[in-house]
Amino acid sequence: MTANLMPQKQCNKMSPIKDVEKPKFKHNKWTKSEDQLLIKLVNNSSPIVWTYIAEQFPNRNKRQCFERWNYYLSPNVNNSNWTKEEDQILLEKYKLYGSKWTKIAKYFKGRTNTNIKNRFLALQRQGKKPIEEPNDETQKEAKERVILPSILSLDNYVPIKHKTIESIINITNL
Repeated sequence: MTANLMPQKQCNKMSPIKDVEKPKFKHNKWTKSEDQLLIKLVNNSSPIVWTYIAEQFPNRNKRQCFERWNYYLSPNVNNSNWTKEEDQILLEKYKLYGSKWTKIAKYFKGRTNTNIKNRFLALQRQGKKPIEEPNDETQKEAKERVILPSILSLDNYVPIKHKTIESIINITNL
């Protein structure tokens, strides 16, 4: 009975509803003029309304505009060449956290999780050898290498008269 109350157009699965469909966008590279327009629109918007900004681009949606700004064009993003020190930190943090790019990105000023992932993949290609994601055992070993020496160095800071476990626990609970 309720099927008769619904409009015929919605019941007929053969004819799609045209006004609900969203246009499909190709993954085209951003042009210099698109980047310049996006920068101008974002700088002149307060607050930033991504729906409005996307309407200014015939072949872009709001997500594409948002990601282009936040991952590449924003002045907060560091797009400079990677240093050897940054590469070393990236590889160390990968051994510790695996492919948790957002977590790793916290160790880098101005590098996004996408920057981190892309740099890691580039390093992996340069080495021509895949870097394995750590399993639970290797993560545990890596954490022990970082945490254990710092715990052992506490011996230097605990006075001799407090060398018993009970007295150390009492000191830390103060």
